[in-house]
Amino acid sequence: MAKKKDKRERSRINIDVDPALKDAIRELSYELGIPESQIYQLFAAEGILDVQKGKGSIWNRIRPIKSPKFRNKLDIDDLLDMLRDQE
Repeated sequence: MAKKKDKRERSRINIDVDPALKDAIRELSYELGIPESQIYQLFAAEGILDVQKGKGSIWNRIRPIKSPKFRNKLDIDDLLDMLRDQE
């Protein structure tokens, strides 16, 4: 009998995450008894749906940069500072 996880198609990604965000997700995971990956997926899915509807703060956070790969970045320092202040 195949394990349940073998039946699901899974993809792993590597992303750079600020330590304050990682710690906040880890704490939420522990408090709720939910895997960290599911919390990341929920927040990403909700965020994408908001952006597709023209909602969310992403539009106000885009800043131009000089990079060979990207033309913009997101300015989220204020949000990360709020997470750090909670520690």
